Amino acid sequence: MDDLVDLIRESHANPVADWFPRVLRAMMEAEMALTDFIEKAAEDSPQGVISTVKALEEEFPYWLGDDDNPWGGRRNEENEMTVGALIRSAAKRHGDTASPAIIVGLRRSRVGYHVPDFLTRVATWFLAPEIEKASTHLRVAALGKDAGALFASVGESRQADRIFEVVSHLQHKGKADDAGLVLKAIGGKNVYRLRAIMADFEKRQAPENWLMEIARGVKYENRSECIQKFEEWEDGNLVALLRRAAEEPPF
Repeated sequence: MDDLVDLIRESHANPVADWFPRVLRAMMEAEMALTDFIEKAAEDSPQGVISTVKALEEEFPYWLGDDDNPWGGRRNEENEMTVGALIRSAAKRHGDTASPAIIVGLRRSRVGYHVPDFLTRVATWFLAPEIEKASTHLRVAALGKDAGALFASVGESRQADRIFEVVSHLQHKGKADDAGLVLKAIGGKNVYRLRAIMADFEKRQAPENWLMEIARGVKYENRSECIQKFEEWEDGNLVALLRRAAEEPPF
């Protein structure tokens, strides 16, 4: 333990990326909790965070085995505990103001496969105005595709009773297209989540055209299952919306 304390003291004035991986490795070997250290590292500048991510990727590679494709291999659990945790903490710290710097930095460092995780945390952590601000920064930085992915992540991953607030805010700001990206993404997940979200929208007296956009977002191959389930739940209004969406031409 003393050697770990000495290492931290000696390295404190140096860039985090220079010493952080060694400290985390020692802490993991001692089975110590990493959360506080990682959250502190996320307070560094966006450029500093990227440097630390690169250093951690070298110490804790994303994939295991000989496969050099992170999407095709098995993710290293240590990478999730270190890099993954830092990405999510950095999203909470910088996501509303510096998403472009983080995203571009990840891609230029050849670890762009962390971008979806970063965007998902921004979409699930911040309040609606901050999410809108993040999307504006992304578009100004010519990252419009990522802005769209951010709104889709709201629909796909945000807590079921916290999606309405984002849609309502965007509609109020005259950003109906962005609100539509959120609504259409809701139907891409499982039917039980869809039920919870649509019930929340109904409780809040959402306009029918919002519910219709959610229904349109249900994938063609999942529509029959959704209709069957909502019939079992005796939700006639939502069954009607899903049937109308299913009858619309696919273009």
